[in-house]
Amino acid sequence: MTLQHVWGRLIEEMNQYAATPEGKADLERITNRWLSQNS
Repeated sequence: MTLQHVWGRLIEEMNQYAATPEGKADLERITNRWLSQNS
């Protein structure tokens, strides 16, 4: 399995997770925390 294949699978699974209401809320919270730490 190549690194590109691994990233493709990971992104695909994250997109499926983000399609659920709780997944979307989780990802938004994580993204906001990450953005506030890196600004």
